[in-house]
Amino acid sequence: MSVNSLPASNVKRKLNNRSPSGSTRYSPEEKRSRECKLTEEERHESDNGVEALQEVQELDEMETLVERMEQISAKLDVLDEIERKMNKLDSIEEKIEKFSLRLDDIEKSVSSLRCEVNSSKEKQAELQRLADEVKDSVDCAHARTDVLELKSYKLDADFKEAKEDLRKKILYLEAYSRRENLKFAGIPEVPVRSDQEDTKTVLINFLSRQLLIENPEEIEFQRVHRIGRKGDRPRMVIARFLRFADRERIMRNAYKLKNTDFTIYDDIPKELIDLRKKHMPAFHEARKAGKKAAFSKSEPDKLFIDGKLVS
Repeated sequence: MSVNSLPASNVKRKLNNRSPSGSTRYSPEEKRSRECKLTEEERHESDNGVEALQEVQELDEMETLVERMEQISAKLDVLDEIERKMNKLDSIEEKIEKFSLRLDDIEKSVSSLRCEVNSSKEKQAELQRLADEVKDSVDCAHARTDVLELKSYKLDADFKEAKEDLRKKILYLEAYSRRENLKFAGIPEVPVRSDQEDTKTVLINFLSRQLLIENPEEIEFQRVHRIGRKGDRPRMVIARFLRFADRERIMRNAYKLKNTDFTIYDDIPKELIDLRKKHMPAFHEARKAGKKAAFSKSEPDKLFIDGKLVS
């Protein structure tokens, strides 16, 4: 019920009550009586209107109070929602704090790992430095070893060369010590008694009969004997002449034995004979060509053709 509508309805009712129907006429007394009645009714209606107005005002106040309570309730709901959100924020903040602590721990671990990595890098660098030093030392040792090996090879080659030179010198000395010797092959063995022969007499007879040497008995020998083991073929006779001239006289007549079973050799070491063999084709070819070919007396393995050394 609206407060502003009450006076309007009351006025309407008053107007309706005051507007007579038809053409009814009242006496003055009746009019006064009627007016008194109307006045009382209007007073009564006015009192009722005030009460109604008060009720309306109370209702309005109650409505306003309800609205305020609803607003307060809504604000309280908002506050509750805010409180819930604040609680969530507190939980989030707590989680953030825990996460921050974990981050701090992780940072500490990372820092510790970084320190360990740096320490490892330093150790690795130190080990690399030591490895480089060891490598340099090894390279230096290898270089020295190579130098020593080269020196060793050179020394070994020099030693082998010196050894070969010394061996040849010994062979040459041995050949020189045998320069008065000659070897005679193909001379039959003639035992005199008890399976023994006079080898000197056999050799003198050979020189007289085969080489036609005059007065061979005048040749003086240091020693005459046979060498080697007895077999089907006669053993070789080796004779050491007292005078080198007698030896050379025998060798100058050795050509008379050509196309016979007899041969005369120089008494030289077997090693020098083996070294001579590689020059023998050139030796025979030069002789056939009419060139002067001969082996050295002092170094019997060296061949000279027309005075030039054949390498």
